[in-house]
Amino acid sequence: MAERDFYKTLGIGRNVRFLDSRNDIPDILNACDIGVLCSHQEGFSNAVLEGMASGLPMIVTDVGGNAEAVLDGECGIVVPPRDPARLAGAIVQLAVDPSLRARLGGAARRRTSEHFALDRAIAAYDALYRALQSGIAPGDVREVRVTDWLHR
Repeated sequence: MAERDFYKTLGIGRNVRFLDSRNDIPDILNACDIGVLCSHQEGFSNAVLEGMASGLPMIVTDVGGNAEAVLDGECGIVVPPRDPARLAGAIVQLAVDPSLRARLGGAARRRTSEHFALDRAIAAYDALYRALQSGIAPGDVREVRVTDWLHR
């Protein structure tokens, strides 16, 4: 099926474009107002962190590491997976409230730089490997955190 026919069949051609592989992701993110990742399953999503680093308030489903990255009500909104009504409600909430988008987006940018920056990850891995090499248990390494989502 041709791309044009696909859009026509779904009735989304005026509102949705599937962009395929891109090299200009920062430009695309900067043109957005809201980031959404509504997966049913997820690991720890780089797409969520990229959106947050771009200053987007993120709406994510509570799967994988999403709720660890996006603190609900602080730098985005976390909704249950497979709940389109809650997802739609979160989208509308942010769409109609520019000040909320700005507040959550600013907090998202700060959170990524404070907690998920590459230099911080490198330092944490270095501390972990050095501690393991010296016989220290991973749970006793200050740079290693065991988060609540691991215990759900």
